[in-house]
Amino acid sequence: MLVQDNNFWAWLAGFIDGEGYFGLFKHKHPHPRKGYMWTIVLDIVSKDRWILEFIAEKTGMGMIQKSGSCFSLKLYSNMLGAILPKLVTYLVLKRRQAELLQKALGHMEYRKHRDDRTDEILENLSMQLKSLR
Repeated sequence: MLVQDNNFWAWLAGFIDGEGYFGLFKHKHPHPRKGYMWTIVLDIVSKDRWILEFIAEKTGMGMIQKSGSCFSLKLYSNMLGAILPKLVTYLVLKRRQAELLQKALGHMEYRKHRDDRTDEILENLSMQLKSLR
């Protein structure tokens, strides 16, 4: 269950604006006959593991990994559907990126069977996202 405290979501949005990264990637599917798949990721980086553990505990989501001298909390497509609507209101620097990912999630969720139009839309969203960096 996601925390309902708006102060937490505002704080997290500020943290993501400073230390977060939104990505939309097309990569090979683990089952060769399926070709490729799309993945959305939110990656939050910090030198302090405890702060990422706090975020993971409050959201009930994410995987923390060591990355060089830092730690990284990753949230993927299936997790972001619940979190993005709570964050987008408070994001400042990365609001447009989050809005693009919400659109991408909509196309990924509502189209169980990938088609050329869905891929075209996701490619376009991916290009828009890259242009914002």
